[in-house]
This record gives sequence, C-alpha cells and structure tokens, in this order.
Amino acid sequence: MKKKKLWLRILAAVSAFGLLFIAAWITLSFTGDPISAALSQRAAKDYIQQSGLYTMGFEVSRAAYNFKLGGYLVHAVSPNNPDLHFDIICRNGKVDYDTYQSDVLENGNVISRFQEEYRALLQIQMEQAGLGRINLFIGVNEPQDSAVWVPGMAFDPNLPVEKSVQLYPDLEKLTLEEAAGYLQKVSAFLREKGHHFTSVGLFDTDDEHTVMLSDIPVEQIEKPGFLDYLRQVQEAQEADEQTKEGAAYAVPTESDDTPKEENPPTVWVE
Repeated sequence: MKKKKLWLRILAAVSAFGLLFIAAWITLSFTGDPISAALSQRAAKDYIQQSGLYTMGFEVSRAAYNFKLGGYLVHAVSPNNPDLHFDIICRNGKVDYDTYQSDVLENGNVISRFQEEYRALLQIQMEQAGLGRINLFIGVNEPQDSAVWVPGMAFDPNLPVEKSVQLYPDLEKLTLEEAAGYLQKVSAFLREKGHHFTSVGLFDTDDEHTVMLSDIPVEQIEKPGFLDYLRQVQEAQEADEQTKEGAAYAVPTESDDTPKEENPPTVWVE
C-alpha cells in the first residue's frame, strides 16, 4: 500500500513538472526568452554600427518578441528627425532583415505621418462641423520618390498631392439616399475649409444592411442630380456583373481593348 502511494506521488510530481514545462514552453513561444532578446538587441546595435547608420543618431529599443514575425523586433529611432525610424527583425541572435528601405529611403514614414496628421485634423474639424464623430482614412496618390516628400517636413494640408478620403460614419439610415445626402454635406464642408480631395468613399453597416461607396469623384458630388448619378453607377455595376456571369459560360472571343478606368466608382447597397 505504501509503495502504491509512493508511485502515485511520483506520478503526480512528474505530471506537475510536465504541465509546468508545457506552460513555460507556450509562454516562451509567445513572449520569447531573455537570452535570445539580449542577443537580438546586441545584434541590432552591431548592425547599426556596421551599416554606418550610427551617423544619423539611431538608437535602438529593447528587443521584443513578435509572434507573427517569429522573431525579435528592435525599433531604431533617431531623435533628430520624426521620420527617421525603422524596424530590425532578428532571428537566432542575428539580423534577418530591416525596414530601412521602405520606411526611410522610400519615404514610407513621411507619407504615413502626413496621412495620420491629416486624418486627425479632418476628424476634429468634421466633428466640430456637426458631421459626427467618425473614423476616416486619408489616401495619397503621389510617387514615393516624389520631391514633395522630405523627411522631417512640417505637416501641410495644402501639400500639392492627389488625395482621397474614406469615411466610416454612423448614418441614421443605411440607404443610398441617406449616403448621398451625407456626402453632399461632406463635400460642402471640404469646400468651405479649403480641403481638396479628388474622390470620397463611404462605408457603414449593421446586422441587416450595408452601404458602400468608393472612389466617388468629388466633382460629381457637387453637381445637380448626384443621387441619380449614384443610381446609374449601381445599375451599370449590376449589368456588368450579369455580363460577366454570362461570359463565364460563353465561347471565348477576342479580348476587348477598350481602356478601363483605373479606379472606377463603386456603389453597393444591400
């Protein structure tokens, strides 16, 4: 009887240690371990020195394990310029790759900061104008290597770049009529405040209905008969979908070389 109790205690202890090992393994798979983190941070520091980036004043953060990337992420930042920062991804104590090319050399940070600062400005102004507390996204159609992008430049809403805005409002009714009326109010607001956008989009949904408008030219919003324009776009889309469905069963013919719009407007209401 005593031997049986002893074996039960040993089995319980082994099971407990096994559970602790599994728990520790799962935790480390999500958070990493301090030794690998220290090696990654040292590798990132050496990488900054060897690449000559130390002359730009880059400082590195503590290495943090990123489960999605499957490695340790170190953020390099220069306190001398708000647009000089990038990530260094390390695996097995060595630098795997970095985002310096896209973030700094290709002006990714400058463009992102411009979009975010414009978004914050527009969001506050629209709320003050009674257009609701909405989410929005600013898009820019300007080459990354354009001379207009300068790291550290001051934010300027009048920067000569082609811009679009995507709105996520809370409409009272999810209908095409309601969306058209809202966009007309938005267009009048943009004109009053001197904001210049080439196109506007809108998306709102609930458990039963969805309204999605995208790439709607601002010049069309300001014309009479805007609601009719949206209906025509919607009808054209439905006809195009039916044509595509029919073409799936038709005999192949010569391709149509008619030029297509790069970003044609979309109207979807259900």
